[in-house]
Amino acid sequence: MFEPGEDDEIMPHFDRHSVLSMTIFAEIFVLVLATGWIFLAKLDLKPLLHCNTRAVIAGIGAALLVTLLNLAILRLANKYAARFYLLKSMKDLIYKQMLPLMGHLTFADSIFIAIISGFCEEVFFRGVLQSQCGLVPAACAFGLAHLPRIYYFPYALWATYVGLLMGFLLIATDSLYSPIIAHALINFASINVLRRMHSTNS
Repeated sequence: MFEPGEDDEIMPHFDRHSVLSMTIFAEIFVLVLATGWIFLAKLDLKPLLHCNTRAVIAGIGAALLVTLLNLAILRLANKYAARFYLLKSMKDLIYKQMLPLMGHLTFADSIFIAIISGFCEEVFFRGVLQSQCGLVPAACAFGLAHLPRIYYFPYALWATYVGLLMGFLLIATDSLYSPIIAHALINFASINVLRRMHSTNS
């Protein structure tokens, strides 16, 4: 089940419009789910919807940290994938799943996807789920939401760590804008790294 190569087929090609459509559908679904939960549980997220300098700085700092770690993982995966399952899995995810999906997007697309994913996912996972279930369950759910198939479980673990970081940002700043900013910037940077890789490979 966890052996490298067993479940790492290349992602089918989707054109730019299909990727954008799938993204919009998925993020709207997450936002509708969050809205329904807020209504049924009578949650009030207004105290978390304030932006201040500390929230912005913390969000940018967290995004920079995660982006640097993402680049380090990419470098290690390229160098040592043959030796370690964890890195083999991460390399396959990048080259066989993410690159075919995101590599051909435009710069404007990267901005749009970063904003919509950062906002919708953080409202649900941090604004709703963390407030109802706690930091760790929300982070674990975030990790599982980033598990395309069992072979890529290392990526789900990494996403869980990032979810914990986003949760700590919310706790530290008492503002949902901090994880939203961090999430959006991380996704923006990641997509543009993939775009550059796609351009280089082409």
